Amino acid sequence: MDKFDQKILNLLLKDGRMSYSQIADRVSLSTSACLRRIKALEQKGIIDGFSVRLNAKAMGQQIKAFITIRVDRHDMTLVEAFTEKIIMYPEVISCYQLTGETDFIAEICTHSVDSYTEFIEEKILSIPVVKDAVSFIVLKEIKPYQNEILR
Repeated sequence: MDKFDQKILNLLLKDGRMSYSQIADRVSLSTSACLRRIKALEQKGIIDGFSVRLNAKAMGQQIKAFITIRVDRHDMTLVEAFTEKIIMYPEVISCYQLTGETDFIAEICTHSVDSYTEFIEEKILSIPVVKDAVSFIVLKEIKPYQNEILR
């Protein structure tokens, strides 16, 4: 990856809707050369796709929280069933398997504290392999997720 690729990626990170000709102008390449570079970055898996970022609060999702989850690892079939189940819940924005005492951490968005409580009690704690779940409700977002500009 050279400086042209880095410049192209930085522009796309700032504005994924920027046209190929606009990008080409900003990095001093022809539009066709710019397009070839973007396609090559996609083929290499460096560009993993393009998407829209939604504002959860504007959509009525007033509660954002993180849940650390510990599971019983004696039956890996049940652990796999847990991972398959948790990704199906629309309240789960992201979920990661971790090292250490906590097995998973999930980012959750719901409409209210009541709906969050219901989600925890009826969906998370009802999964047989779950031993424990600890909630952390977000009070204030300091730095929301954003693609970082490459340096």
